[in-house]
Amino acid sequence: MIPSIYPIKFFFWVLFLIPFLGLSLALGQEMDKESIQQKAKEGYHHSFHDVEHYAQIFESRQRDKWQKPDRVVEALDIKPGYSIADLGAGTGYFTRRFSKEVGEKGKVYALDSEPAMIKYLKKEVKEKKLKNVVVKQVQPDNPSLGSQSVNIIFLCEVYHHIDNRIAYLKKLSSSLKKGGKIVLIDFYPHAPYGPPRKYRLSEETVIAEFKLAGYKLLKKHDFLPYQYFLEFVPKNEPQSSSVDSIPLQQMGFHQKARGLFPFLWEAPLENDSADRLSSRLTCQAKLPTLSIPSS
Repeated sequence: MIPSIYPIKFFFWVLFLIPFLGLSLALGQEMDKESIQQKAKEGYHHSFHDVEHYAQIFESRQRDKWQKPDRVVEALDIKPGYSIADLGAGTGYFTRRFSKEVGEKGKVYALDSEPAMIKYLKKEVKEKKLKNVVVKQVQPDNPSLGSQSVNIIFLCEVYHHIDNRIAYLKKLSSSLKKGGKIVLIDFYPHAPYGPPRKYRLSEETVIAEFKLAGYKLLKKHDFLPYQYFLEFVPKNEPQSSSVDSIPLQQMGFHQKARGLFPFLWEAPLENDSADRLSSRLTCQAKLPTLSIPSS
């Protein structure tokens, strides 16, 4: 409640504190952004040259039990004629399934940076007569996909290997056709399978990195026991590469301020502009706008 003795002075104190509260929130957000970018610079590296060893792991029936590949493919809602990029295709565990789904008029790009895996994949594709599959070796930092060339970019147990992940994701955006999406599956930090735990990425970290790269979360599936399964699409609004002018209410400021000072509002502020918000303050004060440089 508003103090009954000095209400005018109290309102002035509130108006005085609001800009500093907003500044604190903005600086905290910027620090989080820098932390996310720093963590995204390094991935986990090791060789997959011993293909026969990894084929026994990747193609095992034990993996089928928890990977649930058929259910994953069903969840992706793949249409005949789709083009799919399987990044880090490995032994072709999902490549073969995608080939069946997209049909004769579709295309699957099985991409990997490990020469031994590429050799194995080419042999598999030839033996199984997968005519709609293109096997290609790519650089770890460049998927070499054409502009607007694919409907789905699929990364299963691959993302944690990538260096400079935010920059990598930005490259992928131009390769998506209209309505296209990036699908990511990777291990929970405490799953019994996966890379060494110190190299695993939490679901929250992955979502934050995609957000910084200009994507938004489209869908989340929760039927895999050891992995998160996420779908992302590029944001509709263009991403600024220089300086963003961010009103405080767009940074979640008004929700936090409303919790601290509920008496300043009469109704929910989801669609309120800064002008409407300020009109509800007794002294008709204006909320400031902060200019925050984006990387």
